[in-house]
Amino acid sequence: MEKEHIFLDVRVLESPLPLQKVLQAISENSSHTKIIVLHRLEPLGLYPHLNKLGYQYRCTKKDTDYLIEIWKKDAELD
Repeated sequence: MEKEHIFLDVRVLESPLPLQKVLQAISENSSHTKIIVLHRLEPLGLYPHLNKLGYQYRCTKKDTDYLIEIWKKDAELD
């Protein structure tokens, strides 16, 4: 099954909107959807939510921003 991708740019949003947007994207999409988030801060408060919901993530610093890839633990990462 080909994995869908959703891209969220939350760099201009104030807290707690970035967290809410990511959690909304998770709840509205299938477990085969990979979510890619561009954020101005590393979203440390998001990680416990992802772990509790059974998601994995990878955070990479890109210049002054952070790129966070989120996927369901039982799904393959492409």
